Amino acid sequence: MENNEVEMNFEDKRYQSIQEAEKKVLEMAKVQLFNSFESLKDKANEITKLFDDCVPTIPTNNPQIYTLVTVLNLLLKNELSTFIDSRKSVCLNGNTLLNEMKSFKVEQVSFHCYSLLKGYFENVQDDVLNCDFVYEEIEKYGQIAIDLYEWIDSNFTIISVKYSEDIYDEEM
Repeated sequence: MENNEVEMNFEDKRYQSIQEAEKKVLEMAKVQLFNSFESLKDKANEITKLFDDCVPTIPTNNPQIYTLVTVLNLLLKNELSTFIDSRKSVCLNGNTLLNEMKSFKVEQVSFHCYSLLKGYFENVQDDVLNCDFVYEEIEKYGQIAIDLYEWIDSNFTIISVKYSEDIYDEEM
């Protein structure tokens, strides 16, 4: 076997391993996405209460929920908006949010939106997690907040795999 054939074989196996890992990650994210939505689907009033109690007009007391509302709007509308605009839009109340979540199509999220979402999950410059928007900071607000965070996180995982595939395919 020539050296080029060995390199090709290695690259083929590497690509196949990456594809298999991505498939497993996608399966796990889809299960979490389903479970999160199932947990939320009959809790419109509780979602509204979480937003109304934790997120008054000025979000100084609960910045994690403020961020959650803003990220929900970013993901669902594919655009960055202010907190107030987010509350007037997809996070108006629990019913509005659940309807938006139900009709959401993850494949329609643009690369630009993905890049903005990535900024909430990671400190891109240092390649570390953004400590303001992590599970541990959200969980203190209860199961509704956790389920909303996990729904966002699962969608972000799916989008990350999609765009990492595009980048990897370009490199090949």
